[in-house]
Amino acid sequence: MPTYVFGDSHADCFTDTFVKQVYSYRASSAKGLNNPESSSGVNKEITEIITTTLPEDANIIFFFGKVDLDFIINYKYNTSSKIDFNAYVKSIVNAYIEFVKSVVSIKNTYICELPVTHIDDKHMLEILRMENHSKFINSQLDKDERCIYFRYFRVLPYDMRIHLYNLFNKELQNACKLHQFRFIQINKYFINADGKLKIPVKYINTEDPHEHHLLPNICELYIRSIIESSC
Repeated sequence: MPTYVFGDSHADCFTDTFVKQVYSYRASSAKGLNNPESSSGVNKEITEIITTTLPEDANIIFFFGKVDLDFIINYKYNTSSKIDFNAYVKSIVNAYIEFVKSVVSIKNTYICELPVTHIDDKHMLEILRMENHSKFINSQLDKDERCIYFRYFRVLPYDMRIHLYNLFNKELQNACKLHQFRFIQINKYFINADGKLKIPVKYINTEDPHEHHLLPNICELYIRSIIESSC
């Protein structure tokens, strides 16, 4: 059966693999997929492709959420002091799953676990303050939430960001079990002897500390996870 991938720019790691086609949407959020008023129209485009173009027996992989956890949460941290981040992460997962449920059949659907962040606080703040990133992320936010890039002066501490990643992945895995989607794990390959998660250097662009995308070879772990779960 042919396999198709839908995700933000991080999904590009599936390019030149066994996948027939990758549909990547830069700066697209998981939460925004379930917003019928989304200005980007990504949700409508994905729905159109899946329901009218792909064969009925296609395998479909979703890889969204990095934009929400790396960028949008930190933008909100800079603009509000009243956000319950645990609740907000759960709302991202709920919206994401509701969208997936609306466009796919159960048996051929896979959802990627998000690899934990490898960006430290200093470089994450520098990334947030890049004007080009701000413009893309603003396209995902309501008008009253948008800010210009130089107003960002802090990021959630690294340990808190790791906590939110773990929460997102746990909620996503539970939702996949509930709705019978297949959950593609990846962080199990990053557990150190001390039980903490750390992505090996071979998957990180060490030449550019502002590169929040992992190297394309990270896809080998997703493929490994798919194979192991099928055995």
